[in-house]
Amino acid sequence: RNNERFGFLKWGSNAFHNMLVVPPGSGIVHQVNLEYLGRVVFNTDGMLYPDSVVGTDSHTTMIDGLGVAGWGVGGIEAEATMLGQ
Repeated sequence: RNNERFGFLKWGSNAFHNMLVVPPGSGIVHQVNLEYLGRVVFNTDGMLYPDSVVGTDSHTTMIDGLGVAGWGVGGIEAEATMLGQ
């Protein structure tokens, strides 16, 4: 049903090194945030950075339980931001 949408997201994850797409059927989004996306701290060029998540699901902020800053935003706002608006 959403093949075109998932194809676009897959292209994006291949085109941009900092975009991770979790495949459909992997789980409920707030659990996916905890299990697949939450790194808490990551190392880039010898520097440690705190992790953060911006998501369009109302449960996005569950990631805060790991010490990761999580913000929930509306779908239209997220899309506009990704498109540079």
